[in-house]
Amino acid sequence: MFEPNSVYAKIAYDAILLHIKAKTKLEKKESEIPQALKLRLGCYVRVLDPEGNVKSSYGNPEPKQNYLFHEIIDNAIAAAESLSEEDLSNITVNVDVFSEPKEIQNIDLLKPHKNGIIIQNQNKKKAILYPNPEDFSNPNQMVQLAKEKVSAAEEDNSNFEMKYFSATRYK
Repeated sequence: MFEPNSVYAKIAYDAILLHIKAKTKLEKKESEIPQALKLRLGCYVRVLDPEGNVKSSYGNPEPKQNYLFHEIIDNAIAAAESLSEEDLSNITVNVDVFSEPKEIQNIDLLKPHKNGIIIQNQNKKKAILYPNPEDFSNPNQMVQLAKEKVSAAEEDNSNFEMKYFSATRYK
């Protein structure tokens, strides 16, 4: 059985357990939610198999809920949709908590292992790339891939809204 090392992973795991076993949603009174979980931040929940491979995941750097607490619960439930009760004893859960996205001032200052990016073209088509040191050796590769995802080959970065965010992983 998974033993979380952080409050974030514990909330996600408890939300998954309740959703799958009891078909209910983890709830707390507002007064019971710690201040650190009342921030309006995005997150990404990963469900891993015993070998550390991703079974399922869900999340977004731009929050949909007012509190991180509720964001974790909703993303954990979405990530758990393909799980069965038998899976529960063979999973671990990670939660990446994202900083608030900020406008990119200088692409060269981005760190692919720590920063993700959000790029949006003039037609409001958006691409999100999460921090990933294995796929990118420099930030320009990240920006180029994001542009390809929004079907844009423009070299001029002024045609895009570009933001970055940082991620901290909790197990």
